Amino acid sequence: MTKAPGAAKAAWAAPGLSRAERVIRFVESLTITSGAHAGRKFLLRPWQRTIVEAWYATGEDGRRPVRTGLMTLGRKNGKTSLCAALALAHLVGPEVERRGQIIGAAKDREQASYVFDEIVAFILDNPAFVERTNIQRHAKIIEDLVSGTKFIATSSDAAKAHGKGGSVIIIDELGQWGSSPAGRDLFTALTTSTGARDQPLTFIISTQTPDEHSVMSEQVAYAKEVLEGRIVDPTFSAHIFEVPMEADVWDEANWYAANPGLGDFRSLEEMRTFAARAKHIPAQVAVFRAYYLNQPVRADLHWLSVPIWDEGAVLDGPPERGRKCYGGLDLASKSDLTALALWFPNDDGTWDLHFDVWAPEGKIAERTDRVPYRQWVKDGWLHATPGDSTDYGFIEKRIYDVMTAYNLVELGVDPWNARDLNTRLLGNSVPVVEVGQTLANLTTPSKAFETMILTRALRHEGSPLVRWCIGNAVAMIDANENIKPDKRRSPDKIDPVSAAITGLSRALVLENVGASVYEQRGVLAI
Repeated sequence: MTKAPGAAKAAWAAPGLSRAERVIRFVESLTITSGAHAGRKFLLRPWQRTIVEAWYATGEDGRRPVRTGLMTLGRKNGKTSLCAALALAHLVGPEVERRGQIIGAAKDREQASYVFDEIVAFILDNPAFVERTNIQRHAKIIEDLVSGTKFIATSSDAAKAHGKGGSVIIIDELGQWGSSPAGRDLFTALTTSTGARDQPLTFIISTQTPDEHSVMSEQVAYAKEVLEGRIVDPTFSAHIFEVPMEADVWDEANWYAANPGLGDFRSLEEMRTFAARAKHIPAQVAVFRAYYLNQPVRADLHWLSVPIWDEGAVLDGPPERGRKCYGGLDLASKSDLTALALWFPNDDGTWDLHFDVWAPEGKIAERTDRVPYRQWVKDGWLHATPGDSTDYGFIEKRIYDVMTAYNLVELGVDPWNARDLNTRLLGNSVPVVEVGQTLANLTTPSKAFETMILTRALRHEGSPLVRWCIGNAVAMIDANENIKPDKRRSPDKIDPVSAAITGLSRALVLENVGASVYEQRGVLAI
């Protein structure tokens, strides 16, 4: 390695230090230049030290086995500063090598500037670094005049990346690269450019992404296999900070799982403020979960338009008795919402849609401080069942009442958790049809549902509970534009939406609506 001028006097050059200790000493010699801690030395927190120690650990031969370091966490936890500090360690510090190439890659030029600008700020704060470097701001290149090593910021032009032979690759916000060929090509070009280097190192630093087919999702999935011991790979060191999908997202105790810097350099007050606002604005819940809690939910695409849905709220009550209808039932779990949707075809090609929704009394009490369940019960939009779990006997009785009041042609039911109820219904002559919740089964009715909303071909009673679920709905969309509602990634409950689409799947078939129209028109981004 090439030593910097005066390196013998530097704290990180003291004899007897391990490789990781030299990097830590170097990082902690830097001065923070912005934020609440500006002007202070860069003191690594224990969680940061753990990561650096893992990435720069060595064997008995002094060589570093780790070739890829992955860190995923919520935003505003100091990842840019840490990346810049480590990049600088390879540019002018203990990890510098002769004519090395440190490549900072991001989705676009603006994102690529973040790490570059942070490195420049560190350099300008240190006269010794200023003396030995040449900063080319327009080209986004920093050259170390002593070793010939360069830091190069690049964006999603994979063709340019093929000519680079990186010794260190820093991939910033890989989750934003998506699953496009351009993003995958750039990732491949960069990570395969290190073959000529002795001990190359790739850092992947990003929040997660809901795109299951993206490079980031692949890397996180691999990381979890390694962390759980199902794959043995000493060259891959991963650190995943996330709030589990099943956790209560409003419980502050859970926030720290995705935000190791929370209450330190990551503002707890700001996070509380955003969370309080998000509770009352469903569209912000997904943003909170994606960017604050590092959950793989879609923060930028809400599937259905609430304002257009509101235009269909023209029915004064349930449809008149005797009408033909098709049903969809979503039982969810006994501690959750259960929904029954009834579709009534009209002679003019429009549809009337009625909902019944149930929740156990115990869960209503838990949710009332966040969502107005109690008011919805009072207003008749939600039915309470006794205890802490939904008594399916209430749902079964309602279905028999529907059979008496209307001409129920078919009842589509999600088979999950419904086998016993289905058996009883069939035994009592209810025309139950199981509808598996797959893309193949739900794409056509899902597209039809959104088209009906957009074309004002759907009328309903204006339930605020259903309106809330419409706003929560996030769709799973694959590369072929197959689509269905995605409960796991939706920020909160969407059971009435699922029930409606399950019922519509049967109505379209039996009414011969012309489902191929919906299959051909493509996915609408609303």
